[in-house]
Amino acid sequence: MYRSNSTNSDSYIEAWQFDAAGKFNKKSNASLPSAPYSSRVINDILAVVCDDTSILAYDFSDIMLLRCVGKDSISLYYYWPSLDNAIGSLSTGLWIPMDLYGVYALKIQK
Repeated sequence: MYRSNSTNSDSYIEAWQFDAAGKFNKKSNASLPSAPYSSRVINDILAVVCDDTSILAYDFSDIMLLRCVGKDSISLYYYWPSLDNAIGSLSTGLWIPMDLYGVYALKIQK
């Protein structure tokens, strides 16, 4: 889940769990550099692209921890990164096709 109270406030990604009593309990949260633009689960990675073209990768094997395993910013302002055809895993990194501009590779920290 993403949360932002206004356009000027911090943005977060949050992990919640539904308990046996039927209530949601927040397990963790992580600050994002700007509002999220898109996200996608790619194998064992939760990939997030933010409005400032930051790309973040979270370990999806235990999403309740929200452990960031990769972060970078693409400086190609003429091309917006899309996760639609991205591939990767914790062991290979995140690979994002950039149309005519090649492929962007985000290294994963172990």
